[in-house]
Amino acid sequence: MNGSAIVQRFGGGSALARVLGLPARTVQSWNDKNIIPSKWIPRVHEAGQALDPPLFYADFFIEPEDTDASPQEERAGRAAADYELGYDEGVEQRARASSTF
Repeated sequence: MNGSAIVQRFGGGSALARVLGLPARTVQSWNDKNIIPSKWIPRVHEAGQALDPPLFYADFFIEPEDTDASPQEERAGRAAADYELGYDEGVEQRARASSTF
């Protein structure tokens, strides 16, 4: 799921901003850029537990077969994976995957 889709799950940028206690323009920039910055993923994920259905960390990942994913979306997906796995393990896992033929 991309950043805009996650923002829309909360009813838009203003609604998510209220939930997180952030300025609406901050969250609107996420929506405009189509990413959730990695430092905010844990808080957005936590807030997303109240949604039906709830957000999962996997929702922050960009699927490899998604050819429309921008480089920013791909980085955001890697950041979410690093957070869930633990940064060092996520980086190590990507390094192993890139060296596999």
